[in-house]
Amino acid sequence: MNKHHMTITQLHSKFMLKALNILRNDTRAIVWQEVFDNGVPLSNDTLIQVWNYNWVREMVKILSAGHRVVFSSSWYLDYKNFHWNDYFKDDPRLMVYQKDPTLDLDKIVGGEVCLWGETADDTDVIMKVWPRTSAVAERLWTGLDYMNPPKEFVTTMDRRRIEEHVCRMRRRGIAAQPPNGPGFCIGAA
Repeated sequence: MNKHHMTITQLHSKFMLKALNILRNDTRAIVWQEVFDNGVPLSNDTLIQVWNYNWVREMVKILSAGHRVVFSSSWYLDYKNFHWNDYFKDDPRLMVYQKDPTLDLDKIVGGEVCLWGETADDTDVIMKVWPRTSAVAERLWTGLDYMNPPKEFVTTMDRRRIEEHVCRMRRRGIAAQPPNGPGFCIGAA
């Protein structure tokens, strides 16, 4: 780096540009948001995964540039004090719509729940993943009415559905965390 008078950001950008050029024409790349932020030239079919803070502003920038987005920012399972309903109520499409209703929300193509090894091990990984990941899947599957967002993001029906799903997982031997506080699953091991 010193020999070529490059910063870490410049080196990372050079590496990413080389890696992206190696991909075949029929392959779509997905990159972390810092590749976009660092100004690496990206084709519009490159997916950009938003994972960092200030994600609404970041998504508006990326969508305005014509790229598609995969969202992860508030769906990190490393947030130790988050309950499943904290993950469920975050809808990236609604937040972006509220910031700029002219953007094409269809370019938000999905989401990913992330869990990193420094906060989980074999003794608690399953309980960290379930039911919080189920809540994100439910949010991605159902979405919200952006024109008329609900007054209450987590309804009694949502709670019942997640609880029923947790009981189903527990009957199948998956040690899912209890979703709604005290309760029980009939027939669970």
